[in-house]
Amino acid sequence: MLRNKVPPRCPCVSFSPDIIFFNESFFLLKNFCTSLPDITNLIGLLRLTLLRARKEPSCLSLCSFIMQGNAHLYFAPFFGGRLVISGAITVNTLTVRLFQMNARGLCIGHEPDSLEFSSLGGWVATRASGMKKNIYGNIEDILVRVRMVTPRGTVEKSCQVPRMSTGPDIHHFILGSEGMLGVVTEVSLRIRPLPQCKVYGSVVFPTFDIGVACVREIAKQRCAPASIRLIDNEQFVFGQALKPEGGSYFKSFIDGLKAVYLTKFKGFDPHQIAVATLLFEGDKQQVADQQRRIYEIASQFRGIPAGEENGQRGYMLTFVIAYLRDLGFQHHFLAESFETSVPWDRVTDLCRNVKEALKRKCAELGIKYPPLATCRVTQTYDAGACVYFYFGFNYHGLANPLELYDKVESAARDEVLANGGSLSHHHGVGKLRKKWLRQTISDVGIDMLRGVKQAVDPQNIFGNGNLL
Repeated sequence: MLRNKVPPRCPCVSFSPDIIFFNESFFLLKNFCTSLPDITNLIGLLRLTLLRARKEPSCLSLCSFIMQGNAHLYFAPFFGGRLVISGAITVNTLTVRLFQMNARGLCIGHEPDSLEFSSLGGWVATRASGMKKNIYGNIEDILVRVRMVTPRGTVEKSCQVPRMSTGPDIHHFILGSEGMLGVVTEVSLRIRPLPQCKVYGSVVFPTFDIGVACVREIAKQRCAPASIRLIDNEQFVFGQALKPEGGSYFKSFIDGLKAVYLTKFKGFDPHQIAVATLLFEGDKQQVADQQRRIYEIASQFRGIPAGEENGQRGYMLTFVIAYLRDLGFQHHFLAESFETSVPWDRVTDLCRNVKEALKRKCAELGIKYPPLATCRVTQTYDAGACVYFYFGFNYHGLANPLELYDKVESAARDEVLANGGSLSHHHGVGKLRKKWLRQTISDVGIDMLRGVKQAVDPQNIFGNGNLL
């Protein structure tokens, strides 16, 4: 498929694959990877017309792999089971397989924000994290076995066992490799019983800092529900603006009473309010126990339950963000997200300082209108949390919006690192963030990555420019 035939998501950017490789055979792909240096083999093998030589020497030629394989479901003799799926399975095919699993009372539980647009191989290659990781874990926690085809051959373990002590885990060479070593062709994941009960909830806190303290206490007691996400006041206001108009007079009246109760009787400042959205999963008794415990802890931090509807709306808003971003492009609004992980004692400082850095840099660059700068605490751990930032600005009248955006986000990334945050929690490094990788993993760490690259792909066949 030629590049010009693919419509860009953003009018400012026109990147898309030079070639899309549809393949149903693992062995054909293996032959493809090992014979790629010979361009005549590539043309004969794929039966495609290679795009004419690019005019821009600095641009990479891109090849997209879509593995149209089937997902096979196997059951272990005693506990649980595993799902075996081709690595680059299309989203639609994966969705069908997941629905088939759900019909049999099973699930994976991995639910990233990008579920609609991502692939299974992409989850592995970027070390993805899901919104319900508190129960099901991140991708590295549910991965049983992975097969990757490289220019030097196939990498995979000889057995599927719960744990091995055989030197460094080869799975961790593949996880987060971002396509620079090979193609993920098959993945085995742990499966779990489908939860009998799913209940949403929400809690309003007087301030974001108090909400962070509450979420930290929940993490400390290790009683977090499937998902708990704390949004700051800016994101709360943004979410309220997206609520549908209309509704009955009675509902409007009740909503008005709730607002009066929070502001007049409880003394909450509407300009400081923060909200946590909750998702509980399990059997009915487990969910009831979780709800009771979470709301008891929240009450110790002046948290007030805000209902199931608000919780569900907040949870689903995450999936809507990508569409809102595309809509913004049509109205001269450039926006994107970035994330980090940070120790608990630095969460509030990092959030405040990064948002201030975003606004300050926009002012320095002459961006006329105040930017959107908002954050939320998402995945939680014993030692810290993932913090997600949304940032955007009106670029109407600006000649170089992408350049400006890059400068602003770079300033924000410097601020993240200065405040003790990581380079990335689950988005990965790619091309845009690799300039910070050396200071993140050390000179020796970079040399280790280069050594693996040289051993697996000495001719740089998978030279996508990520990481190194």
